[in-house]
Amino acid sequence: MTEYEANFELNRNTLQFEGIVCKNQLQADLIINSGDKNFVFTQAIASDEWLVRHNLNKITSITVIDSSGAVQIPDEIIIIDNNTILIKFISAFAGKAAFN
Repeated sequence: MTEYEANFELNRNTLQFEGIVCKNQLQADLIINSGDKNFVFTQAIASDEWLVRHNLNKITSITVIDSSGAVQIPDEIIIIDNNTILIKFISAFAGKAAFN
């Protein structure tokens, strides 16, 4: 049994190949990552705490914008895990949070 592993990078896309060749048959898993992930969360009801599950599987940067379009600075950001963040503010408001 012969085993092959290779990584390729093309522009900003990443192609990863891992596979095994045995008896002239290829068994492989192919993973294609087409760039950085992002997520936009909408807080429709005014609140001073926003619990966000972004599912990006990474620690993110965050930009918060209120419903009038002004950027807001959170009072506190608590990273619960690589997919969940709690954002706390001094006062309640509605808006959006962009995660990169």
